[in-house]
Amino acid sequence: MGNYGLAYFNPGQLTKLPGVTEFFAIEYAALACLMFAAIASRLSPAWVVACEEAPWQNLKQPGKGVSILVMTFFLSTIVYFMTMHSHMGILYYPWQYFTSIAPPYWEKFANTVSGNFHVSWIMCCTVTVWIVETIWEGYPFSLIKRNGYRRLAAFFGIIAIAFAMHFFLYFAQELTWRPAIRGTRRAFAPDWRWLHVGEMAVFFLVPALFITFYCNNWPGWKMVPKTVEEIATDHGTAVTRISDIRWTPAFKWGLGVGVASGVLAYFLSVGLLPVFYLAIDIIK
Repeated sequence: MGNYGLAYFNPGQLTKLPGVTEFFAIEYAALACLMFAAIASRLSPAWVVACEEAPWQNLKQPGKGVSILVMTFFLSTIVYFMTMHSHMGILYYPWQYFTSIAPPYWEKFANTVSGNFHVSWIMCCTVTVWIVETIWEGYPFSLIKRNGYRRLAAFFGIIAIAFAMHFFLYFAQELTWRPAIRGTRRAFAPDWRWLHVGEMAVFFLVPALFITFYCNNWPGWKMVPKTVEEIATDHGTAVTRISDIRWTPAFKWGLGVGVASGVLAYFLSVGLLPVFYLAIDIIK
């Protein structure tokens, strides 16, 4: 693609531009490849977890896998052009006004022209997909009985949860380091803060996977490989358990307590984060 399509996928092509050094050419090309891969790593499991492999769920392999692969690549290409191509369009001078949106459309509300704004929320989506699949075991979306509604709610609900995580982690940095300043570097630059959001989100994924695969409610246990028959039995049991779930007073109490706990945790975090970081500030 770098040789015959989009030049910024190839560092050698980028170095032909005046003022672009080899170091930055490699960095920009690597970021472009990373972003495309990040989008695919979010969409591919989301199609399996949220959409339940529909509409190919009844196909046999390799037809099912190839179908999901082609759809993932197609959607990733569209999302890439919506989220990252404009970032690459401003690498050129003058900016690529006719082949990309320059300045990018997210500049006003993200306070940056960097595509790191999209890198971070897509990373949050990837983390949320696996949290829903592992420690949440598909809840609360599995409570929806109609297939179409459940799949849509899960797909877009995961995005909504990811955006909530996305903006809260950025807000936490605002509380910690005070408002970002465009044109500065390191901790005060908005583009780096958005990237740090995605990095922080990944740290949520590690304990979730550890709890799921190793703890089983007890620390120190190791995952034991299961036979095909055991996996099929577990899957059938899970489907039966979900189909038997009904709304009960216990669910209502649990939902209410969960919402109240979430609101309380939010305000506690907002109030205590500045206090903690001031207490451990080693550079005056």
